[in-house]
Amino acid sequence: MKFRRHEGPPFLQTMGGRRFIRGAVIVLIAMIAGYLVSAFWLFPAPLFSRDQRVPRLLDEGLTLAQEDLVKAGFRVKLAGEEPDPRVPKDKVVWQDPPPGTILVQGSTVTLTPSGGPAQILVPDVVTFDAAEARKVMLAAGLSIGSEDSVQSSVDPGVVVQTRPAAGAARDAGSAVTLVLSSGSPPTGVPSVIGMSLEDARRVVERLGLTIGNLKVDTRPGPPGVVVEQAPAAGSRLMRGSRVDLVVSGKEDS
Repeated sequence: MKFRRHEGPPFLQTMGGRRFIRGAVIVLIAMIAGYLVSAFWLFPAPLFSRDQRVPRLLDEGLTLAQEDLVKAGFRVKLAGEEPDPRVPKDKVVWQDPPPGTILVQGSTVTLTPSGGPAQILVPDVVTFDAAEARKVMLAAGLSIGSEDSVQSSVDPGVVVQTRPAAGAARDAGSAVTLVLSSGSPPTGVPSVIGMSLEDARRVVERLGLTIGNLKVDTRPGPPGVVVEQAPAAGSRLMRGSRVDLVVSGKEDS
């Protein structure tokens, strides 16, 4: 018995074969796409071993951040410090590229360290009274330390100096000492006995003192000459204090 050889095109060349191939390709593409989506969702790692995701280094200490980058296979570049009111000094305040960026190993990541809060320049409050100076310092973000006093020709209670001096840079909240005037230093009372009243007045006022009470002594002698004074010569008085005089004969004003 003989079997006849089936004549016709191969199966894969038929319509059904082509549909089979097309369906298999579609299924294969779907499987690959599904795998890639699952891989990205479940394991968000770089696709190739030479690619690395840049770690988050913000707020890390600068030394530790550099070590983490080197371990991940990146190069480190340091930018200049930038002041920041919240990030402490020597911690990373910015990185470029930002966290999560995928780079080839050996790429450079720039780290910007924080300089800490910006420093404040001590304001110039010389010639301000103490109350005004305190308000200005507090408004500038500084605090008031101790208050010293020195003798000065300006009115008592006026600022004559600050420590540190105006223009010095200090951290926010740093204390500034106010140096206030306690008034002029005491003046030695001159001897005006034997002078005329007008000459005595000129000498006393030149030293920042004033003539106080005037009395007349009718003792013998030329009139209008100082015969007594209080306080006595050599006494120490603050500027503006009074010197009382006794003149002979009659009051010569």
